[in-house]
Amino acid sequence: MGFWPEIDDPHQDLRAYIDRIRSSGYSVRHDQGSDPDLIDPGGNAVETWRQDYPYDQRMTRAQYDVEKYQLQIELL
Repeated sequence: MGFWPEIDDPHQDLRAYIDRIRSSGYSVRHDQGSDPDLIDPGGNAVETWRQDYPYDQRMTRAQYDVEKYQLQIELL
């Protein structure tokens, strides 16, 4: 499962879920040019991308875009 607890009805409970993690001290940091990071109450970035991620390291945005482009060409 990882960081994210299960939500019975995501569409109905999303607002309550966001309010719950915000009241627990979590926040979001969004730097220019990067994906937003979830920040824990201690000020550390939470590696949410690791949940069920099959690799040791996350791809950079540039690597992802190249890989995605090549796969789209192959699909066509």
